[in-house]
Amino acid sequence: MMTTRERWTRRAAAALTVVALTATAACGSDSGGGGGGDSDPVILEALDSTGDAPFTDSVAGDVALSDEAAAVADDAGHSGQVDGTTPGLYGGTNDNAACDQAALAEFLSSDDEKAEAWAEVAGVEAGEVGDYLAALTPVVLTRDTAVINHGFENGKATPFPAILQAGSAVLVDANGTPRVRCACGNPLTVPEDDLDVADTEGDEWDGYDPKSVIGVTPAPEPVDELTLIDPTTGETIQRPTGPIPTPPVDGAYPWAGGPIPEWSQPATVIKPAQESYESDEALVTTPTLNISCRFSARHGQCGVSSWWETLPYGEDEHAGPNTDVRWPDEGQGVPVVGTSGGAPGRPDPAAQVLQYGQVAHFGDYVCASEENGLTCWNAATGHGAFINRDGFAAF
Repeated sequence: MMTTRERWTRRAAAALTVVALTATAACGSDSGGGGGGDSDPVILEALDSTGDAPFTDSVAGDVALSDEAAAVADDAGHSGQVDGTTPGLYGGTNDNAACDQAALAEFLSSDDEKAEAWAEVAGVEAGEVGDYLAALTPVVLTRDTAVINHGFENGKATPFPAILQAGSAVLVDANGTPRVRCACGNPLTVPEDDLDVADTEGDEWDGYDPKSVIGVTPAPEPVDELTLIDPTTGETIQRPTGPIPTPPVDGAYPWAGGPIPEWSQPATVIKPAQESYESDEALVTTPTLNISCRFSARHGQCGVSSWWETLPYGEDEHAGPNTDVRWPDEGQGVPVVGTSGGAPGRPDPAAQVLQYGQVAHFGDYVCASEENGLTCWNAATGHGAFINRDGFAAF
C-alpha cells in the first residue's frame, strides 16, 4: 500500500520539470504556463515580504540562518541546477518551527475558492490539501532560489517567475522540491523554461547576485530524510521528510517510542562480552560527554555526570547518588532512576559520540541525540526516557 507521501509525490511528479538559469537572456516561450517567457520579469521576493496577492497570511516561523549556518552554506558552493536532496541545500530543524502547515491548511479550508485554486496548482483535490501539506517538510532556503510562484487574483492562481531570498521558509516534498512559500501561503512549482535572472523587478537585497541564483531539480526518487544545516549551529542534521509526530513526553525525540527509524545508523562502538556481563554492549555518549549509555541485547542503562553534583533524585546513604536511568532486562517496563553501580555515570572515553541530530541503534535500543537532551527507547516495547541535565521523563 502506498504511503501518503508516495501518493502526493506521484501525483505531483508530472508537473515538475527542471529549471535552467541564465543571467543574460530568456530562452523560454510565451506559453504562460510556468516559464515566464520573454515578457515576464522575474520578481525578487525578500524573505520577509508577503508579495502581491498572497493566498494567506504568513505562516512562516521564526527560524533564521545564523552567520555560522550561512557560512556553511557558502562553503558548500551550491550553484546552477541543484538536486533537491543534496546535503546542506536547505536549513532546518527536527520540528515544524520553520512553517506552520496546520495554520496554512486552516486558512485554505475557510475559503473554498482559494482552496480550489491552490489545489489545482498542487495537483490534488481541494479536500486533500490538509493531508498534502502535512506530508511536506518545513525548511529554509540557504541560497537565492528561482521558482514559479502563484498569487491569488480574480479567483484564480496566477503564476509568475520569482527569486526567493536565502532564508525564506518553504515547504518541500520528498524529492526536495519547493512546493509552498510560507510567507504568503502560495503554492510553488518548478519553471518549465529558462528564466532570465538578469531581467528582474523589485528591490535587490544585500548580497544579491544573479550569478549565484540556483534552481532546484527534483530528485529522481523520493527520500526518507534530508540532510539539513542547523540554522543556529551550522551543524548538519538528519531530518526525516514528512509530518512530525507528537513526542511521547515533552522535549523527547518526536519518533521515540516507535520502531527503529529508517534513518537510524547501527551503533559503531561495541564492547565484546566479558565475564562481568554476558553479551556485547554498545556504548554511546552525548557531545558534551554528560550522558553516557550502554545497551546490550536485553538491558539498557544511562548515567548522567552532572547529576553527581546537582542530585535531582537525591542519593542513597549506602549506594551514593542516584545518577542513572535503567531499563530492566528484556526491555520490559518503564525506565527507572537507579544508582551508579555498573552504569557509565562518568563518560567512557571509548564511547561513540552521538552528534546532535544523529540517531543510532543496537538490538532493539535506539538513542537520538539533540541539543536539549538524549532520548533512548526500546523499539520492541515502546518504553524509554528523555534525559538531560535537569532530569528525565519516562514513557
